[in-house]
Amino acid sequence: MRNRKNFVVVLALVALIAGSVTTWALTTAKAKPKLTNQQYLQSFFTRYVASLNSTACAETLAFYTPGAVSVGAWGVEMDNAAREVYLCGCKQAFPDATVAIKSINIEPTSETSGRITWEFGIRSGKQAAPFLGVMGKNTGASSTTPDDSLAFDHEGVSIAEVETVDNGSLPAINSLKQQLTSLDKELASLDGQASAKRTALVERQTLLNQQLVDLMVSTIKITRQTSFQNMDAFLKKLSGE
Repeated sequence: MRNRKNFVVVLALVALIAGSVTTWALTTAKAKPKLTNQQYLQSFFTRYVASLNSTACAETLAFYTPGAVSVGAWGVEMDNAAREVYLCGCKQAFPDATVAIKSINIEPTSETSGRITWEFGIRSGKQAAPFLGVMGKNTGASSTTPDDSLAFDHEGVSIAEVETVDNGSLPAINSLKQQLTSLDKELASLDGQASAKRTALVERQTLLNQQLVDLMVSTIKITRQTSFQNMDAFLKKLSGE
């Protein structure tokens, strides 16, 4: 009789443990966050940095909403008009300046919105005009030592809030996605087959994918940006202090 009772107790414990393990497994599965595709945000940022390194100062303005606010050195806020004056002033003062990204962190809230934080370094190159009223006593060109990746004239951190603002592109985006879905199905049916049709479909897929990326990225804009940088230190460096 005692053995039977012990057997019943063991069965109960086994059932309890099994139930606990199952509950833990389900809870863990539910708690696992769904990964957000960061392809479009990464492409947006890559193009944004390319615009900073371009010779056209106004090119960067296309990455901001009309009402975007930038908070720069000394906590000064800039709207689009002030931002254009500042960026063009930078290009005139340092025509050979280059911006390098030292680190980047993307916190997406969707495929086309979220927060992007990056640490940057700037090699100013030779100064050609006054910058914020200061004309350097020397070339200020740590860029003359390109082998030294840590030799930056100016460094800082920027944080940008980005989101999709062009809802008019939604029909075109949906159309491209539908076409790509159809292509995926057709390509799946040709798996393992090396044919001219498959090659043509892959080329079509590549083209549509690029069109989708271009369209998605074009809808992303910066709504607010804050930069933390020691501009006083940079101006002193220009003056040779």
